[in-house]
Amino acid sequence: MRSLDYPTRVADRILPTLQLDTTSLSAVVNSINRVADRTVQLETSHLNDDDRQSDQWPSPPPMRNVRLGTALATATRTWHGYNGGVELREENGALIIGGPGSATTPATEGRLYDVRDIVREAGAWWTRMPHVPRPPRGLFGMQLSSDDDGSPSARDVAGLIEGVIYPHRWDNVPFNWYAEGWDGWVLVRASPQAHRDIELFLMLLRRGESEAATQIGATQ
Repeated sequence: MRSLDYPTRVADRILPTLQLDTTSLSAVVNSINRVADRTVQLETSHLNDDDRQSDQWPSPPPMRNVRLGTALATATRTWHGYNGGVELREENGALIIGGPGSATTPATEGRLYDVRDIVREAGAWWTRMPHVPRPPRGLFGMQLSSDDDGSPSARDVAGLIEGVIYPHRWDNVPFNWYAEGWDGWVLVRASPQAHRDIELFLMLLRRGESEAATQIGATQ
């Protein structure tokens, strides 16, 4: 429902090759900056000793053609559980790793998604497969209201979006995110980055290639 161009973001920069060193936050920054022209910074003033402790897990294998933001999120994943976790923000052309409360809450915007084709195809699939019992909790296993007949609906798609795209943020008051579905449409209020991920996720649903869905932005 939206065709406007997005402004260029440093997090969207593509790194041709990258070998992450995740033994410490300083090592993460140094390994990325070797190929990213020092665009990642570590803000130590918001970090305590527990946040900065070394990671004993092995570093991931080499990455190719990876977005800078994706690489940084992957590299810092194991630090998200310490005392509220590290936070990432983009500021003055750089990506900054800081402690809890260091990142400002991203701006949100509302968008309306037409999911009638997804709902229609889901319903047609059950029609073509009469020997497969209809799931008791509706499409994708999401909980439906008591007056729903169990047919696939836009509410199911909205619930699936909340369960896959940054699942820990929808019930987090400071973020003020929500997704509501009705009559083949889903209204979503979320950050621009989340909307990009939602567009990609819906594209995968339409192509039927999503297989096992991995939660985007999940801390585990």
